Amino acid sequence: MMMIMMIVILVVVVKVVVAVVVVVVVVVVVVVVVVVVAVVVVVVVVVVVVVVVVVVVVVVVVVVVVVAAAMIIIYNNNNNNSNNDNNIDSVLGYRNLSS
Repeated sequence: MMMIMMIVILVVVVKVVVAVVVVVVVVVVVVVVVVVVAVVVVVVVVVVVVVVVVVVVVVVVVVVVVVAAAMIIIYNNNNNNSNNDNNIDSVLGYRNLSS
């Protein structure tokens, strides 16, 4: 009778240990999955921010180049239409009325 009780106690202890191990493994797996998902989200956010910054920089550079080119074209056009090539007012669109 004592032997049967020992076997029953041993079976119960083994079941409890197995249950605890299973719970610990499940918790560890869930934590690892959450950490991996968080890292992936952070990487995606960083990539999106970098892409947005690059696009903004490219747009700003293109706008600056286009505005500079337009100013040079306007300046050259005004100078070609003016009798005085050194007339800085021609950049602003004023005409030298004395010439």
